[in-house]
Amino acid sequence: MGGKNVGEYFKGVVETGSNATQYLNGEISGLEATFDIGMGIIGMIPLPGCAAVSLLYSVSKAAYEYSSGNTLFDKPAKQTVSPTQLKM
Repeated sequence: MGGKNVGEYFKGVVETGSNATQYLNGEISGLEATFDIGMGIIGMIPLPGCAAVSLLYSVSKAAYEYSSGNTLFDKPAKQTVSPTQLKM
């Protein structure tokens, strides 16, 4: 299986689940979830360079967001509930 071990695959599965949860909770957009999950899957492929591509995406995204104060992808609009919507 290339150079991957069970721990690396487990990490990839946990990260994919985390990204899916963030999307389902409305914390990240569908586009961001697609890129993050896709790059996570690419990182788990046991071929030379796949982990490097995944890592480059993650590091570049984090560096851009940290240095600029902006997010790489637009965040979904927050759903707000007014007090009148809470009344039954």
